[in-house]
Amino acid sequence: MTRVFDEGREHPTLLFGGHGLTHISNVIGDLRHYVTIEHTRSRLELYLWDNLLTKLPSALFQLTNLGVLSLRKNQLTHLPAAIGELRHLRELNIGGNALTYLPAEIQQLQLDTFTYVPKPIQSDTPPARNQTHTVNLARPT
Repeated sequence: MTRVFDEGREHPTLLFGGHGLTHISNVIGDLRHYVTIEHTRSRLELYLWDNLLTKLPSALFQLTNLGVLSLRKNQLTHLPAAIGELRHLRELNIGGNALTYLPAEIQQLQLDTFTYVPKPIQSDTPPARNQTHTVNLARPT
């Protein structure tokens, strides 16, 4: 596996994208003990893009300092209700998954950016391929 902790970024960043991962161990929850956030504005960034994940470990939702979570291009069919526990999450990317619904708890998040690819609606015309929508939810300053 290549470098996963990117020290060159403003925030502590873990890069696990493009490794063909099929699961994430519950050990990931232990990161809350090892990653020290010195400034209240610093948040952990976790990039799990372009893997083969079908579910997320419950320990992932114990990372209370998680600010960015990229799950794009996996094989997720649902997000657990525990997603609502990520109180400091500001950016969530779930594009390119096979999600059929979003849990109501996602409304508890204070997201600035939410990126997804909607499930195509059955119609006479084929949907555009790989169409991604990014919603900027930043509050006016």
